[in-house]
Amino acid sequence: MNQISQQWMEKAQALGLKFGYESGFLTAEFPPDAEPSERRGAAEKELIVNLGTYCLADLYEMAACHAREERGKDFAGTAVFIRELQRMGTFTGCDSSGRVRVEYANLDENRRSDHALHWTCPADDTIVLIATEKAPADIPSTARPWIEERVRLAMEHAERRGIVLRHDAGFTIADLPETGVAFQEPTTRSAALIRLAPHLPAIYPALAGMARAEGAAQFIGRVVYTGPRVGTFARFTGCGHFGMAQISYFDATLHSHITCSIRPEELLIIEGRDGEAWLERPAVPGVAAAPNPGLWRGLFRRAF
Repeated sequence: MNQISQQWMEKAQALGLKFGYESGFLTAEFPPDAEPSERRGAAEKELIVNLGTYCLADLYEMAACHAREERGKDFAGTAVFIRELQRMGTFTGCDSSGRVRVEYANLDENRRSDHALHWTCPADDTIVLIATEKAPADIPSTARPWIEERVRLAMEHAERRGIVLRHDAGFTIADLPETGVAFQEPTTRSAALIRLAPHLPAIYPALAGMARAEGAAQFIGRVVYTGPRVGTFARFTGCGHFGMAQISYFDATLHSHITCSIRPEELLIIEGRDGEAWLERPAVPGVAAAPNPGLWRGLFRRAF
């Protein structure tokens, strides 16, 4: 984090701004405003703009790692499959950088010992196994048409053996219904997990996108800041299956309402403030101003 980012982070702390990570989105929550004022509102708007311009990537990474570290406490002692080693281990924790700590038995005949070995790896390189009493609902193959076919087939192969994958706070979770083959037959479970292993780098973002799309409903209609690439306040309108956020805003330069998709890492969702006054609006409410023909001619000259 550079000096400019550090300065704006300190200002955010002074104003009592709290950052959170919910369903794959970064949120910024203002404390209750006992005495609303135009001056304070302008200062808060300036803070959000500069946080979104200089600090967004760092904020997103820190919030995501913190959420994963906290959620990982619930998985302590849980069985976990390690993709790189292609073997089972026990989840022992998650550090502040979001990396998973695992311990596993030494099965090497030449180096066998009674001491457990330790392994640290990214969270997307593991599958946390959780026994469940009830089998999850069947997922038809047509429900995931955007996933690459070979990856989808590997997931369906695992599901037929009682291993249903989902995403939870940065972890890939495998639900193992107690009535399923994978729960009752460890050999079958291991074989299915090993078959999944090569596809895990592709499975992780697919599941994360699905989870993000499901959790996005709570943010629909909220005002967001879009970070340095777009650099404006906008309204959150939804999330696609790939996990791409959908926003709408008025572009004063083009004199037009814009609807587009944007990566969730480029969004800062505002909570604790209405944010309506921060949205760019046309000169006449509800009516977009006429396009500037000189602007479009200039764009065409540069483009062609």
